[in-house]
Amino acid sequence: ELPKDAKVRNIEINEYSVQFFITEDDKLYVGGINRDSMGLFDKTGFRWGFLYAIRGFLGRTNNPVLFAENVAQVFEATDGATDKGFLYTDLNGTLYYFGSATKGNSVKIAEDVKGATACNRTIFYVTSFGDLYQKFLDGTDAVIIGKNVADVYTNGSAIRIVDSTGEVYQIDTRSPSCQTYNTQGGSVVKAVRNDY
Repeated sequence: ELPKDAKVRNIEINEYSVQFFITEDDKLYVGGINRDSMGLFDKTGFRWGFLYAIRGFLGRTNNPVLFAENVAQVFEATDGATDKGFLYTDLNGTLYYFGSATKGNSVKIAEDVKGATACNRTIFYVTSFGDLYQKFLDGTDAVIIGKNVADVYTNGSAIRIVDSTGEVYQIDTRSPSCQTYNTQGGSVVKAVRNDY
């Protein structure tokens, strides 16, 4: 139950049925039935953690709770069996990660971001200049791995890369090479045929 006057402009739902609602006034609400696999109870401040936790006591675990303001987009972050989280950008295009891999803290990842996704503690993001970067959550510097990229997203067990001409490529996330991908050793990247 969002605020009475809230108008939703975007909804995302991850594979664990966590729901993300972005309203027209750029507020991000998080809800859905889950067991706090992302660390939403921890280190998010007393008010937010209390509101999120109290839903369970009231038997209304589906109710969304305000998570952040000035949010532009939310992106899925599939981090394996133990780590779960999500990515979001603010109105200036700054990308943040929130989840169990960062112990329930929002961590700034990059600036000027227009698209992002993650797998196995590896974040892929596209800047407004069309550069594709890969960054590990362990704190190492981001590495540019592509140019002229329009979008990057997760599709099941693959990271999909759409270039500026509309060609689609993928990286198999089940492969350990997902964590070591670079353009020089690009054999893990395969063109996707007839995939729209």
